[in-house]
Amino acid sequence: NGKFSEAFQQSLGFQTNSINFIFHKTIIIIDKNPINYLVFTNLYIACCAVAFAAATELWLGFTPILDALDGFIFCGTLSSYTLHRLYGFSHPSPFHQSVVQWSLQKKELFYGLFLLSIIGCLGFFFFLSTAVQWFLVWFGFLTLFYSVPLYFGSKSKRLKEFPGLKIFLIAYVWAGVGVLLPIVAHNIPVFSWSSQSILLERALFVLVITLPFDIRDIKLDQEEGIATIPSKIGIIKTKILGLGLLVIALLLNYYNLQNTTLSLSAWWFFFGFYGITAVGLLNASPTRSDLYCLFWMDGLFILFYFIVKFGVEV
Repeated sequence: NGKFSEAFQQSLGFQTNSINFIFHKTIIIIDKNPINYLVFTNLYIACCAVAFAAATELWLGFTPILDALDGFIFCGTLSSYTLHRLYGFSHPSPFHQSVVQWSLQKKELFYGLFLLSIIGCLGFFFFLSTAVQWFLVWFGFLTLFYSVPLYFGSKSKRLKEFPGLKIFLIAYVWAGVGVLLPIVAHNIPVFSWSSQSILLERALFVLVITLPFDIRDIKLDQEEGIATIPSKIGIIKTKILGLGLLVIALLLNYYNLQNTTLSLSAWWFFFGFYGITAVGLLNASPTRSDLYCLFWMDGLFILFYFIVKFGVEV
């Protein structure tokens, strides 16, 4: 299986050759599939964001419907990720060639998606409550300057370039959009312990599934001088840290279940879900294909929605 298999075996020594073979073949099939359009244009991650927020609504006992908040989350996620890609056009990376080359050949598509998503954001924004709008302004500020430099006199720096801030910023914004916005939209107290406990659990989950991206980007981040957890403590320790955070998230999940209408027996579904997340973390490596992170790891947001939905129905 070449370099892909070697990286797979090194990252998880106890795995079997059969599992390795399945992952290898599956990713090859996806690479040759039009799903690249869905993933590389950021439409997929925008759907993931909507699913993550819908999971919170289900968790809180509401029936998710496609409304202005979902529309804004979709368009906002699409615009922010597309902006990051557009900024990258003027700073092409020597890494992630599949994404870079595919995107450079379709610049007009990304400019069009960015324009449409911004129009969508403006349209949906005015149908939201004032409280939700204030939170969106704050998250929008963080998202914008994650990709675009802030200027301090003659110096400039993106938020992601501040030492150690990158992964925590991603976890905070994703948890905020996926948890706080639905909570505010449904007039639930934001600063109650139950709300903050859900927020913390989801933030830990996002932080863990972001680690494979940092592991993949370790060479790029080192080249750009961006301090990340893998670049500071190494890949092995990063995975151990991630497993520890997953255990905390799982315990919080058990506690949070007691404050919902879900049965405590549903916790075993979440136990399995966090187990799948752990496997994804352990199999991360700098040699993984872009789709390993962009499709499989990001797809955990959608899987989480179905786990919650199934937990509600049992």
